[in-house]
Amino acid sequence: MSNLASLASSAEFKEDELILIAGQHSEHLFLLLSGSVVEVPTPLYVVCVQALRPGDAFGWSSLLNQQDTLFQVRAREKSTAIRWKGAALLAACQEDSAFGMEL
Repeated sequence: MSNLASLASSAEFKEDELILIAGQHSEHLFLLLSGSVVEVPTPLYVVCVQALRPGDAFGWSSLLNQQDTLFQVRAREKSTAIRWKGAALLAACQEDSAFGMEL
């Protein structure tokens, strides 16, 4: 757990703020602490795929090498999250396989 905490930073989002943009390089994994965000599949059509609440994670593409973001994520209200650099988290998982399996 200390491994995970040492790699984390905090993030705050305003209502309607675009957090992840489909097609852009994915760099961060987020764990939502408060508020609500929504995943939409494409910038052309605004269709809610999933509404995320505190305890939900998003940005999993950041753990895959050279993976672009597949969904847009927008804050539905003022929201806070824990943010990890995907590359650093991936390196920690590769270094400690037990940690990686838990994650």
